[in-house]
Amino acid sequence: MLQNCRQQSMKIYHKYIRPDSFWGIREIIWNALFSFLVVLFFSWFFYRTLIAIPILSPLGFLFFCKKKDIDKRNFQQVLRGQFKDLINAIAANLKTGYALENAIRECYVEMELLYGKKAYINDGLRHLIRGLDHNIAVEKLMRNFAKETELEEITQFADILGIAKRSGGNMSEIITDTSKLIGDKIELQKELHVMTAAKVLELNIMNIIPFGIVMYIELTSPGYFDVLYGTSLGITIMTICLIVYVTVHFWGNKIIQIPI
Repeated sequence: MLQNCRQQSMKIYHKYIRPDSFWGIREIIWNALFSFLVVLFFSWFFYRTLIAIPILSPLGFLFFCKKKDIDKRNFQQVLRGQFKDLINAIAANLKTGYALENAIRECYVEMELLYGKKAYINDGLRHLIRGLDHNIAVEKLMRNFAKETELEEITQFADILGIAKRSGGNMSEIITDTSKLIGDKIELQKELHVMTAAKVLELNIMNIIPFGIVMYIELTSPGYFDVLYGTSLGITIMTICLIVYVTVHFWGNKIIQIPI
């Protein structure tokens, strides 16, 4: 019977899980529109015909997925900083004598003052507290939160919580040491993000330059590129250029990502 109650409690908790919380309906619509405009622009730029739109539609899907991946990384970067403050607050509350579950409950007020009610960390904390109210183990709730956000630091914290509770060690000391280690890792990631920001800007500029050059020549010398449109040779050359551009674009974005 106890097992059934726990399973029911987990169902109640999972009702509030939103795997793509950083992407709402508005973001999906805007990025779908952006992807369509990319396809429309490429159809005009490389082929000067709208017939190419259906053929280039997979390219639009690639850009849509890429934008989602970028937004997800930005979301996780923000959440890392918020999570660092959360585990520091939990460690501080444990030192004052709170039990782990109550320490997490007390953190909600502090996080709300720091980031406001709409911050995702507070959304996650509300789910955690709701799960605690249904007697779900805190390490299990943390693992679910980690699975939802796909954030490695939360997974590590959940694993450490589970080990600490099973071993019966000094929870306050363990979480304090853990918060320092995770905090150092997050600071290193921030430094790397700052170091690569200039390279990201350079890559974005390099992605725009070829279009700028061609459009400048087209404006100053109308008809200069007409030979590349409407002929089989021109279509072949422009298709090769498109493939090279897209390959370099995605390859460049892959290179500047530095995992830790």
